[in-house]
Amino acid sequence: MTQPTVEFSENLTGATTGTWTKRFVLMLGGVLVFRFVYAAVVPLDLISDESYYWEWSRRPALGYYSKPPMVAWLIAASTNLFGSSELTVRLPAVLLSTLGLVPVFLLARRMYDEQVAFWTAVAFLASPGGVVSGLLMTIDAPLLCFWGTATYAVWRMLEPDSNWGRWCLLATLATGLGLLSKQTMLALPALVGLFLLVQRDDRRQLGRPAVWLWGLASLAFLLPVLWWNSQNGWITFEHTRHHFGSETVTLGKRLGRAGEYLGGQFGVLSPVTCWLVAVAFAGAFAVFPRLQRRERFLLLLSGLPLYGVFALSFTQRVQPNWPAPFYVAGVLLTVAWVHGRFELATWTTRFRAGFRRGLVVGAACAVVTMAIPFVVRPAKIAGGPLDPTRRLSGWEELGRRVEDVRAGLPARDRTFLVTVGDRATASELAFYLPDRPRVHRWNTGNRIESQYELWPRPDEVGWDSLIVVPAEVALPEELSRAYERVAPVRTVTVPLGNDSERTYELFLGEGFRGWPKPAPLAALEAERRRG
Repeated sequence: MTQPTVEFSENLTGATTGTWTKRFVLMLGGVLVFRFVYAAVVPLDLISDESYYWEWSRRPALGYYSKPPMVAWLIAASTNLFGSSELTVRLPAVLLSTLGLVPVFLLARRMYDEQVAFWTAVAFLASPGGVVSGLLMTIDAPLLCFWGTATYAVWRMLEPDSNWGRWCLLATLATGLGLLSKQTMLALPALVGLFLLVQRDDRRQLGRPAVWLWGLASLAFLLPVLWWNSQNGWITFEHTRHHFGSETVTLGKRLGRAGEYLGGQFGVLSPVTCWLVAVAFAGAFAVFPRLQRRERFLLLLSGLPLYGVFALSFTQRVQPNWPAPFYVAGVLLTVAWVHGRFELATWTTRFRAGFRRGLVVGAACAVVTMAIPFVVRPAKIAGGPLDPTRRLSGWEELGRRVEDVRAGLPARDRTFLVTVGDRATASELAFYLPDRPRVHRWNTGNRIESQYELWPRPDEVGWDSLIVVPAEVALPEELSRAYERVAPVRTVTVPLGNDSERTYELFLGEGFRGWPKPAPLAALEAERRRG
């Protein structure tokens, strides 16, 4: 395949700027504006993860139950500046997911050329996963942004005759901020270290101060998180350990989980693009000794960990977003291959022509993903099994109906809220009630299962409580004994469509006596006192 001729010009910084770069800049600006407008008008309530992280943001800390603090810090910065709303909670995702394409473009342009860089960015945009990460404020947007930036900076740092100080600083910053976003960032230094071991000409770089400075200085960003965990019973590590706990399951269940994982990846990237990435990985590993330095770097940062996550899916359920950062290098590798910048195993040649089809299918899937929130009700699938927005619906209405009950309470100003059940109800009510009150979650299992169990328990002795209980859950007897009297108030039902609904029983607990601490919490507090 002949390479296209591209006219370049030099800008003031010395970087080459040509037609494809200008197209990328225009596309990036258009995407940023579109995502902002879309986030402002999309008719979706916060998903429970978003409202949960928003709850974190109201109580800034150096760590939290399940994740490092970056997601909470970003939401706090946005909502403190602009107030709390769905848009301001999601604004960091809009910005980071879009600006995160810049280091990916720069990496692709540095390794290959600006045409490959442009189409790599397009491939990320033309996917359902790109739509979701550009809207929902979860840990994925900051992680992907910092992962891409760190990957680009590390590559520049490892180049011969590089200005290693500048790139080491950027790599350290990006990796450290990524570690404050999600534990997955630990994989990047490990994979780069493996590349240096495998690449004979690069092994000498293991003796360079820049490499060790990057790795150790990046890990230093975790010191505040480690300190917080030491004060909270190492709860984040305990939570993470449960993700990788062993479980005895049948062969059929193992195969089912692996199939579920693969289906999720096809949904994240789009079926054709995911298939092309898989072909590129297989073809690259088949000719690994003949690959150039840049292809080995990309393959070891993508194909190897993705195969590892696939193997993990046979032992436990893997969430579709877990391997997302590995696609930064994986998609770039695939785009460079289909544009003829290097050769893979001979049998892969016939698949190159599918790239354009993959972009079309991916773009169509992305458009459908964006359109779904606006068509679920006209299409009469809202609330039904085919409604993918069900988890993002009905929470604002629940807040209105619970507020109607609160308004009629005899001592509203001396009544706090308690929810029974999962953390979703507690965090969604905290966000959608007009005064955004503190909401306490009663943990029926008496185990630390969320950040709510780490926050102070209610101490308003003598006050009343409005207790919100899912209809399918009985009011816990131990919770009832925490009050002088408990009486039912009202049943609240929120219709979701297609005869689907969320129903809650509301109780009024009068004369709060004090909340008994579950045994793990009592032990944790005793450990704090001893410390």
